Amino acid sequence: MPLQNIVFDCGGVLFDKSGRRAAKYVGLGNLLFYILSCNSPLQLRSRFFSLLHAVHSDTDSQAVETVREESSNLSAPLSPGDTIFDGYIEPTSYEGEKLPQLMCEHMVGRKQHAEILGLIEEFQRATNAPHADLFYRMSECAFDPLLLTHIMKPVTQGHALASHVNKLRETHPERSIRIFMITNYNAAAFDVLRSSYRDTFSMFDDILVSGDKEVAVMKPSPTIFSMAISRFGIRPEDSLFIDDSPENVQAARDAGFRARLFQRHRTRAIWSDLDELVLSS
Repeated sequence: MPLQNIVFDCGGVLFDKSGRRAAKYVGLGNLLFYILSCNSPLQLRSRFFSLLHAVHSDTDSQAVETVREESSNLSAPLSPGDTIFDGYIEPTSYEGEKLPQLMCEHMVGRKQHAEILGLIEEFQRATNAPHADLFYRMSECAFDPLLLTHIMKPVTQGHALASHVNKLRETHPERSIRIFMITNYNAAAFDVLRSSYRDTFSMFDDILVSGDKEVAVMKPSPTIFSMAISRFGIRPEDSLFIDDSPENVQAARDAGFRARLFQRHRTRAIWSDLDELVLSS
């Protein structure tokens, strides 16, 4: 059965962070001081994620204590399974590491960048955390919509795939090929990215953004794939999903999609699949 719908991921497939741009903003002096303090640059992201985990845990603890104080007249005490912890988001992975809950909450729109940066600044001040300026600037790059867009760069191979599908659609209008996107992205940050790359996003018939109020859920949750099927008006068996996360690819397959893992230096198989699946009789 020929394909009618191609569904792309955004981050890691069409766009990715530029290490050079991020390093320039974070500051070469900060990075050099971090390395000279006997820290491996290979552990920098893990250290940053650890900071975000610690900030989230500290925030949750404070929230629980606040609820306990306000609920002191209740006969039954609160436990970690009550209220505060009901909103846990099952995270996707980024290059083998689970995303911190703060990032997940940002991607589904529960917390915006100003609130998160305020929590990080407060935590760093309270704990006298080392390399505070370095990690705060990394936080700005991760959460501030303008800075996040500034450090993004197009992924050449992903753009080539999307342009190829768009060309197939134009040269074979009888196939009724449609192009969609499902992305884990904060809504405000995605609006800035979309405004900066209008030509790229104009290729897509519709885009489901995890941070939109009516979505508020992220891959690999089955819910977001169900939303996509309903909103796009597609049948998953007629649709190919392309993502750089193995977890998201498996979740799409579980939802009935055909799915391919995107690896930027191994895209030839996807090109062949697209031509064969889209143009087969």
